[in-house]
Amino acid sequence: MEKLIYVPPTSTAPKGVWLTADECIWSTAASCRGKIGFARYYDADLEDFFVRTLGVRQGSLDKLHDELLGRDLESLTVGEAKRYIWAFNSLLGSEKLTANQSPEQLLAKRILTINLPDGPKVLGAGSTEFTVVNNMALHRPFRDWVKTLNFDMSQVHNLKPFLRWSGLEERFTTRVVA
Repeated sequence: MEKLIYVPPTSTAPKGVWLTADECIWSTAASCRGKIGFARYYDADLEDFFVRTLGVRQGSLDKLHDELLGRDLESLTVGEAKRYIWAFNSLLGSEKLTANQSPEQLLAKRILTINLPDGPKVLGAGSTEFTVVNNMALHRPFRDWVKTLNFDMSQVHNLKPFLRWSGLEERFTTRVVA
C-alpha cells in the first residue's frame, strides 16, 4: 500500500510524515486505536476523499462506543483494552456521545484493566471493586490488599475526561480513603 497521506510537522515528527490509509484514521484526536488522527490538518470537505477514495477509516466517539459494545470481549487483551480507553479519552475531548450511549453500557462490559494486589492484570467491569490511584501516599498502606485501575498517576491525570464521563472519579484514593 502506498503512503499517500501527508501529516504536517508536529513535535513528534518535525519533518512531517507520509502514511498509508491503514496507518491513520479520519479523526480530530491525535491518535485513536494505534492510528494517527489527521483530520485537524485538512478541511472537513476533504473527508469524503480520504474516506471513500483513499480508504481511510473514520474515527468517532459514537463509532468507538458502538464498536466496544459489539466486540467479542472474550478475546480482548489488557493492552487492547488500554488502547480503547486512551482512544475513547482522546475523542471525549472533542466529541459528545448521544443520550443513549451511556457510561453504564460500557462499564457493564469487562473493558477496564485492573491490577490485582498479587501482581497480575485482569479485565474487569465497572462493578468490580477497585480504586483509581491519584495519591500514592494514601494508596501505599493498602497496596497489598486493594485492586487498582491499571494506570499510573500521570496517566490517571491524562485520563480525566474518561474518568469524569464514566463516573470513575468517585473511586479516586483521595475520595475513598478518609
